[in-house]
Amino acid sequence: MHFEPHPISYILLYNNIKLNKLENIKSFNYAIWSRSDYLPFYEEGLQIGGSTLVTEWHRNLLVRKFMVKTISLDQLIDQKIFTYIDIAKVDIEGAEVDFLKGGEKSLSKGYINRMVMEVHKTAIDLKGFYNKLKELGFKVVYRISYPETDIIYVIHVK
Repeated sequence: MHFEPHPISYILLYNNIKLNKLENIKSFNYAIWSRSDYLPFYEEGLQIGGSTLVTEWHRNLLVRKFMVKTISLDQLIDQKIFTYIDIAKVDIEGAEVDFLKGGEKSLSKGYINRMVMEVHKTAIDLKGFYNKLKELGFKVVYRISYPETDIIYVIHVK
């Protein structure tokens, strides 16, 4: 399962799935957020992989804005889009706290067992983020720390 809000990245992913005849992948053109909505999405020049919902993060580098559909993790579970994920890669460019907010019920119940996350330390309250992970039942098993980001591997232990 894959969620990609940027339309160009989504089309590239979709075409790659078809080209390689992959059948067990569901792809959605949404951003995972704290709630369902349509929100402004900010593109960072030619580096579309750095696009974000978080305006404060790279304010002077953001060159294009467009609207994207958002959905919360809890809503994905409620709508039965998925029922369990063994491991999730979460790379959401500064929206990590909103990801947790929108998935409090699902995450605390272990609907996602493990996550590899890129945590943007300059965009969030880092202490609050790690406390929230712990509150939701996750334990940081491994962390690689860089000046602006942490890459973490967490497992649900509750």
